[in-house]
Amino acid sequence: MHIPSLTGILFLLLVGVVLFGPSKLPQLGRAVGSTLKEFKLASQGLLSDDAPKAIAVEEKAPVKQTEQELRVQIEKEIRAQMEAESKAAAQPTKQV
Repeated sequence: MHIPSLTGILFLLLVGVVLFGPSKLPQLGRAVGSTLKEFKLASQGLLSDDAPKAIAVEEKAPVKQTEQELRVQIEKEIRAQMEAESKAAAQPTKQV
């Protein structure tokens, strides 16, 4: 970005005084300053919002892996229990 020289800044101030008058120039400067401040805060907010999302995406990968491992383990246990129950049901009962 180009940094204006001293003569450029003086020229801009002279144009501002001619266009807006000396009484309106401080109000205009405050308005421009507050606008730039709000813009800077908003842009920092947008940049900082992206960081937690990136971290959250990275944290989801291990969670999904753990979820998948638990799902497989639970399915195996359920199948084993169902096979045991079906074998027990298939055996004839003794009558006394």
